[in-house]
Amino acid sequence: MSYCLLDNESAQLCMAIRMGTISDIQALVDAGVAVNSADQNGETALHVAAWVGEQTMTQELLDSGAETNVQNQYTEMTALHLASQNGHTQVVRLLLQYGADVDTQDVVYKTADFYAADAEIAQLLGKHRAMLEEQRQAIEAEKIAALNAAEHNKAMLKDKKMKYSKDHRKIMKKNVFDRLTRTKSQLLKD
Repeated sequence: MSYCLLDNESAQLCMAIRMGTISDIQALVDAGVAVNSADQNGETALHVAAWVGEQTMTQELLDSGAETNVQNQYTEMTALHLASQNGHTQVVRLLLQYGADVDTQDVVYKTADFYAADAEIAQLLGKHRAMLEEQRQAIEAEKIAALNAAEHNKAMLKDKKMKYSKDHRKIMKKNVFDRLTRTKSQLLKD
């Protein structure tokens, strides 16, 4: 981890994380420094904050719009990989709350739980993955139920149309017959 190479505005944020305070981060963001800017290695300030375990600065970056799933250029690790690898449980928890993807793979196809520095982080990532799977299954079940309901409604509508069509034909035949018979009656009276 290079801690952001000094070649663009991301370096200012990186230096503030390593040596500064929350107010330094806030001042840079308020001054218009792009919170998701990356150095030539593709590392953002969020990568650095996660690597060093700066929970309050990670929170500030996330609140300022830092993207959780940016992968650096060479290892393709995200902030979640780095926090997991370095044993920063609270930063891992924070990244997950802000939508970090537990299934993102690095350049060697490993997810953050592969790098988990301790059992607590591994368990946290596993529980989060299980929760997401439950949500996916619930959404899928809702979709299937909606499709089944739509098919049922379509079949019911078709049956109603058929019944309406048959009833309508009967009524039309009766009306035509009534008109014809009335016409004959009226002709006979005249």
